[in-house]
Amino acid sequence: MTSILSWLENALTVTENDVVAIVVKVKQGVELAAHEVSAALGWIADNTPAIAADIQQVSSIIQLAGVVDPAAAAGVTAAVAAANTAVAGLNAFASAYNNGSGNAASVVAGYTAIKQAQAAVASATAIAVSAPSAPASGSQVAIAA
Repeated sequence: MTSILSWLENALTVTENDVVAIVVKVKQGVELAAHEVSAALGWIADNTPAIAADIQQVSSIIQLAGVVDPAAAAGVTAAVAAANTAVAGLNAFASAYNNGSGNAASVVAGYTAIKQAQAAVASATAIAVSAPSAPASGSQVAIAA
């Protein structure tokens, strides 16, 4: 019985790979069934909050790391701005989806926005953690002699 329930759960769960397959179909001009579009739109809407949380995490890393290099700070700021722009698009998408509108083109636009936001967050994180930081207040830097 458990294996049947597990199989059903896996069969009914939409993954990113499923969404990618649907995006490819749209790009190829293949007509989609309504349930495919609905499933992909649902996956995008469900994953949008995670992107916003990732942006908050990057902001925390920047503050905790004390990024002081102006070039790195500018890179982080640009990447976070790009991620916020993508999230604004995703929020508009989610609003439309929640109101019942959405089509195959929405799937492509929503998935593209998710990937752009993820890339921007990854870029900001990489810059923030690799940039020179100011020593914590009151800490001393040991210099080996």
